[in-house]
Amino acid sequence: MDDLLTARQVQELLKVDRTTVYRMLKDGRLSGIKIGKNWRFLRKNIDVLLQEQSHQEKTTLLKAKIFPGHCIQGLQDIFSEVAGVSCVAVDSEATFLTQASNPSPFCQKIQSTPEGRAACRQSWKKIIKNKINHAPFHVCHAGLNYTVACIRMANQIESYILCGQFVESAEQKKALQASIPQVAQKLGLKEKDLRHLEDQVYLLTPRVRKNLKLWLERLAQSLIDLTSERNDLVNRLHKIHQLSAFQEE
Repeated sequence: MDDLLTARQVQELLKVDRTTVYRMLKDGRLSGIKIGKNWRFLRKNIDVLLQEQSHQEKTTLLKAKIFPGHCIQGLQDIFSEVAGVSCVAVDSEATFLTQASNPSPFCQKIQSTPEGRAACRQSWKKIIKNKINHAPFHVCHAGLNYTVACIRMANQIESYILCGQFVESAEQKKALQASIPQVAQKLGLKEKDLRHLEDQVYLLTPRVRKNLKLWLERLAQSLIDLTSERNDLVNRLHKIHQLSAFQEE
């Protein structure tokens, strides 16, 4: 019976309240055995959950250390406003590392549903995977264009700048408008809500269309340089702190 834990013991191990334990049990994150009126949980399952939690926390800290989103948010915001597109930094799983800059109202509506968010994330992961494709733009599930640039720092975390939520021509915008009924039905949205926002889809000017890929590559390199210099400075300050502490001893 030492392998079975009570709900209170699980609370203490996971550092959550009792309501969260039962919510995790209900949504499948936890599995348990009901003995009479009480639930018991296998110790080995909780250990696995703790290992996953620890790994996730370490990964989050590592990303924050190597890729400090707050340091580059301003540059990303400016780039998006000037180019008239939306930008966001993501990891290889299309998880946001920065807040999306200049998001399109049309895409915000799509991402207001779980189905829309899932479809967008799948599109982004596919775009990242196909980044070696020499085509200047990639089309997402909703018929909008994206381009992507890779950011590699400290040879540990590979991140990406996704630039998109636009169409490159009036013809593509017409095709997008024609596909709205299917997109709305697929994502659990009302067609009229997307129709109301279709005029706010970003349409590239000829100059931006010609130069966007090059500009994005330059932005990515600037972010690499900025972050590398920042991390070097942090490491130097850390070494100075260590030396000061050693001398005080």
